[in-house]
Amino acid sequence: MPDGAFDTLLTFHEGDANILCDKGIDDPLTAIKPYLEKAGWKKSVNEYFETQYEFEKAGIDFDLLDKIKKINDKKTKCFIGSNQNYHRKAYLIKAMKLDDTFDESYFSCDFKYIKPENGYWEKAFDRIRKRITGIKRNEIYFFDDRIENIDSANEYGFKSIRINNREEINEILEEELS
Repeated sequence: MPDGAFDTLLTFHEGDANILCDKGIDDPLTAIKPYLEKAGWKKSVNEYFETQYEFEKAGIDFDLLDKIKKINDKKTKCFIGSNQNYHRKAYLIKAMKLDDTFDESYFSCDFKYIKPENGYWEKAFDRIRKRITGIKRNEIYFFDDRIENIDSANEYGFKSIRINNREEINEILEEELS
């Protein structure tokens, strides 16, 4: 790809066009097309996303997911919340076996809100309350790597913990398993 291609694609992935996809308002297969053309991508839009997902798959920590599954099965209900478009949501559910690992998944594309928007927390909390009757906001622990999500979840009333790397989350999971 030509010089500047990475920056062009980064403009999509970090910009408003991608946020609309993560909210389930726009389709990323359509929204990214002009960015791919500008970046000089010669293959199809589907091939771009397949390449991206295949690259990301190498970074999935299946041992960590296994620990979460054990905690979810035996001790504490675990949920996953993520800003994703419909296509990536489907990919992650399959690749990471999210339906087997977590009690439930909360994706921004289903809520029409992204983290850190208050509407996201309201929708997630409403669904958690349907699963765990009588639960209060301050009984929910939320882990994330982005400070704006941590701050927003704290303001909403969740107990939020910032995770900076895999070692930190693995330590927390090991402690919960012991």
